[in-house]
Amino acid sequence: MPSTHGPCAGGQALSRRRLLAALGTGATVSLAGCSATNRRTTVTGSWQTRGYDPARTGAPEDVSGPEPPLDRRWKADFVGDWNQTSPIVVGDTVYLGSMTGGMSGREAETYLNAFDASTGEVRWTRSIEQHTPKYNSSYADFLTASDDGLFIQTFRGLRALDFDGTERWTFENTGPRFLADICHPAVVDGVVYTGTYGSTRARGDDDEYRGSEGLFALDAADGSLLWKYKPDEYATDLTFSPTVADGTVYLCFLGRALVALDTADGEVQWTRAVPADTPATVRNGTAYVATQVFHERDDTYEYRLYALDAETGETVWDRPVGGAWSSRGISHDGSALYLSSDHHLVSLDAETGEPRWRAFSDASDWSEIGWFDDNHAPIAGWGVPVVIDDVVYAGDGEYGTLVALESDTGEPLDAAPHRRWGASGTEGSPAVADGVAFYTTPHFLHAVDTNAFEFW
Repeated sequence: MPSTHGPCAGGQALSRRRLLAALGTGATVSLAGCSATNRRTTVTGSWQTRGYDPARTGAPEDVSGPEPPLDRRWKADFVGDWNQTSPIVVGDTVYLGSMTGGMSGREAETYLNAFDASTGEVRWTRSIEQHTPKYNSSYADFLTASDDGLFIQTFRGLRALDFDGTERWTFENTGPRFLADICHPAVVDGVVYTGTYGSTRARGDDDEYRGSEGLFALDAADGSLLWKYKPDEYATDLTFSPTVADGTVYLCFLGRALVALDTADGEVQWTRAVPADTPATVRNGTAYVATQVFHERDDTYEYRLYALDAETGETVWDRPVGGAWSSRGISHDGSALYLSSDHHLVSLDAETGEPRWRAFSDASDWSEIGWFDDNHAPIAGWGVPVVIDDVVYAGDGEYGTLVALESDTGEPLDAAPHRRWGASGTEGSPAVADGVAFYTTPHFLHAVDTNAFEFW
């Protein structure tokens, strides 16, 4: 896959952002044959799940992102509004799940949408399921792909689909009550690892809460059950997306624990009783999870980030990460961590937990961009930030822009599209392919690439 840091026409490797900086901050010109975004070419790539890979790292090494300055390449609408997944990319197609309805006693309908990655043209929209929920239910972020097909969670189960939307099989993995959150399956070596969708708590005949099955391992070809794991004591409202790395599947239970299981048979390797508030991210032999604790004495929440030895579950370090709900996802680029907390985007050293920088904290920090005023600074959205080369891409949680920052310093570089009144924030995570970033706001799917005037 081409890289925006590859050799230009003259054979010299040069960052587009540094080239434009050398020409002047207002420059939007690019060199023939050296453009990161030739809009005549076909955009292709592979971004199969929120957080990029089954280890949930959010930082691929073989994907090229758009170099600032940024511009919106296209905008497309889809069926539904606030209820949509993060986009995924397979080949030259962007896929997006969405839902209409969902209020108690009213029909909810789940859709799968396919878009041309280059132009935003809608290729098709498929109705996947109709369901009338007993309780108010909104859509969760749970669309995933493998090399062989798509997987989308619905109210009646996990469904495997061909790339044209044709259903292959359905596996019932739903709890007694649906809660909207992230619940992506992880697909590795022909096996689908998926948690229970919705609440895993149910009252027994003796009026005591019991946990239901927490994790299922399925054959990706036919949906048959290979093994399942049922926690004995971690009854909870939510099972997060499983994470898979190096023969281990890591499963977080909201507010309760992180459990490490052998991918082959589900045997428990270790358990840590931590109040998990995100799925785990695993890289370089360490599992990272953000936690939340409520202190009744002063009616406050405490948020911390834990680094645990991936083989033993022992604490490597833990650090406070702010005072508000985190993004439910952590990115790791090999040396640093990135997540949102308290409306900020924060970065920590992955080895020590030492803070590196904190962005989105002060409107004055963004005055140089020119389209945020003193009362309207961007806030970090709920999505997992994406790190490619030396740029961090994150959705703005208030104005619906995609923001690019310098990964080493948190310095703002640019955002697109420029803020407009009435815009709504994004809660999904970006997907990136071939120098283009895709992200959602209510009602729209956006594609952002480098803002360049091309001489051809």
